[in-house]
Amino acid sequence: MHSRPVRHRGVRALGLAALCHAVVPAVAQERVVGYLEYQGRSEHREAGGNLSSHLATLRVDGNTYIRAPWIADLSAGLGLTLRRVRLDQNSQEGSDITGSTRLRLFPRSHFPVEMFAERVDSQVSGQLIGPNFVQTVVGISQNYAPSPGQRYFASFRHTDRDDERRDLGGITTHTSNNFASVGMNQTFAKQQFDVRADYDELERDRPQRADTRMVGLLRHRYGASAGLNVDSLASMTDSEIDETTGDTRNRLWQGNSNLFWRPQTVRPSLVTGSVLFNSQDITASTGSHLTLETMVASMGANLQYTPSLTLRSSANATQVQAGDVTQQSMLTRVGATYSPRETPWGLFFYRHSVVGDVGHRADDVRGDLQEYSGAFSHGLTRMLATPEGSRSGGVTQVATALRDSEGRAQTNLIHSLSLDWSKYGTADYFSARGVVSDTRRYDSLLGDTGFQLVNLQVNGRLMLSRLSSWQGNVTVQTTHNDTTTFQSPWVTSTSANITYQRERVFNVPLMRFTSEFRALSDDLANATQDRFILERRARWSWTNRLDYTVGRIQLSLRGAIGEVDGRRQTLIYFQVRRFFGQPAQ
Repeated sequence: MHSRPVRHRGVRALGLAALCHAVVPAVAQERVVGYLEYQGRSEHREAGGNLSSHLATLRVDGNTYIRAPWIADLSAGLGLTLRRVRLDQNSQEGSDITGSTRLRLFPRSHFPVEMFAERVDSQVSGQLIGPNFVQTVVGISQNYAPSPGQRYFASFRHTDRDDERRDLGGITTHTSNNFASVGMNQTFAKQQFDVRADYDELERDRPQRADTRMVGLLRHRYGASAGLNVDSLASMTDSEIDETTGDTRNRLWQGNSNLFWRPQTVRPSLVTGSVLFNSQDITASTGSHLTLETMVASMGANLQYTPSLTLRSSANATQVQAGDVTQQSMLTRVGATYSPRETPWGLFFYRHSVVGDVGHRADDVRGDLQEYSGAFSHGLTRMLATPEGSRSGGVTQVATALRDSEGRAQTNLIHSLSLDWSKYGTADYFSARGVVSDTRRYDSLLGDTGFQLVNLQVNGRLMLSRLSSWQGNVTVQTTHNDTTTFQSPWVTSTSANITYQRERVFNVPLMRFTSEFRALSDDLANATQDRFILERRARWSWTNRLDYTVGRIQLSLRGAIGEVDGRRQTLIYFQVRRFFGQPAQ
């Protein structure tokens, strides 16, 4: 593959787009649409250089029917993008030519057929290394729906791509991909079947590699009544990678079924069950072979004995096999929850609940084990409703305990306080919420730990007029951890987002101004490890945007300034798009 001069390719593509614009209306006065667009971007990053880019795009799309709308529908599109990028003293020129066509046969029948072809030709030149590639995709799909409960489908897609690696001395790599899929959806009586099979083959010459994957899916759904449903799924995946260093094959079989049953009893009850099977065979290029199998079966039942008392039971069995090693475990549990209605207590409402469970665990590694767990929670709440909003507050205490026959003991104690305040108007609103919590855990094996949290959230919207408004939210949170051997300092995290919007700027219809300020504390900014979108790691940013639409012209101007990784960053972006053509009514 050889690079062609960008200027010559652009002139040829523009001529072809003009020819498409002139010819398509002559075929059928159905629909011809498109747009002409320019994008300019100037960016400065402290200690990162100056980046500027200019992009010009022309896109034309046409659509017509052949003889009659129910016989065939033909659509075609052509696009050209010319771009120039400069980073300090280095520059790059490039162009992208995209073309597509799509033919739909009998689109309104029970057996529509669709054929398509797409091509992308991207070329660059200059000091900045970039991709040169040509990609062609052709495909066909067929659907057949003889009745509302039946559907059969099949599709095939072939892709050829040539990449010129300028960074490796101009080496050209050819990649081809074939993808085929067939399936069926069948519904009758109270059952539904979904079947699908996919075949995906990818071949590349430099470096030589072939990937093959086959996937089969079978899903069955049975709804005997409103209270009984069974959903089952079986799948098979067979993938193989063939490289110069050897072959690797991976086979995976999976199957699972879920049962949901709500029997018609005097007291409300619910029965659930599930079965899961997973088997995987891995054969490496060295000849080694490994088999992994997992089987899990579980069942649970809940009975609402009284409005305040719920009884439950569950059983879970697991078997894991890796090669010649097999491990089995089983857990059975019974328990109850008592949660009466809240009762008035002066100006407050008091509510409490008690939870208790007894379990038995049989494990090949740890042997038989008995578990006992319980929890007690109670709290006071008060809510005051006003014509403009509401005020509420509450304090809760939760105590949980876990014991087993091996002597392990764990106790958790949680105290929390919450306050809420909100005010609503015709278009304005304001709300604030504060939470304070203290969590203590006493563990016989891991030692004692503590965690404290203070969180404050404020958000609202203020309408200055019918055309302008302020909107924002601020969150401040501070946390503290301590153990028997270590006590950390208080860590405070802050995030803020404030936005101002103005419609009809300078009294001009369809002109909008938006100003947004965002800020993150250092810990939140550093937690976002996004290497490509630097704005997500911004310590703070201030963006101003002006959008204007007049007739078929769209204008957008954006300016931003911020701090990313401790370095200042500025951006100016301009876009103008002009639509043309007459869409179908």
